[in-house]
Amino acid sequence: MSTNTAPSTPSSSNREITLAWAFFVGTIVAVVLSGVWSMVVGTASPGANEKDLVQGWEGVARNLPGYLLAVVVGSLGVWFATQAGVHASRRSRSALTATSLVFLFALSSVTRDGAEVVMTTRAATVSWITFVIDALAVAIVFIAARQRISRASGR
Repeated sequence: MSTNTAPSTPSSSNREITLAWAFFVGTIVAVVLSGVWSMVVGTASPGANEKDLVQGWEGVARNLPGYLLAVVVGSLGVWFATQAGVHASRRSRSALTATSLVFLFALSSVTRDGAEVVMTTRAATVSWITFVIDALAVAIVFIAARQRISRASGR
């Protein structure tokens, strides 16, 4: 029985970097689809009276599939960018930065929308507070990913 301890092939890191960039674009598409989903389930509508929209936690529950889509696609972009860095792709740093930023965009979009659906007053204030929390969470993820890449490369 033999075990393969050779480092990953360049094709592996190329595939992962390609997937990271695909999920980068996919995150933007997922955020748009999440907005369309909100209109389909009745929690958002261009030009509609807010009294006609589904509000509160019921609205968040209805929006949950769209929220999950945006967050999962965004986090997969960060994951594949990190994996590309672990497998020594030179292009992983830019992909990790870009996917982290678009992940922050998706996460803040979800929390802002959730605040607007749940709250009838002070939604803007809560949106700013959750943005700071989102930014801190993404910064922690980014730093952890960079440390994982550094440990894997022995730097």
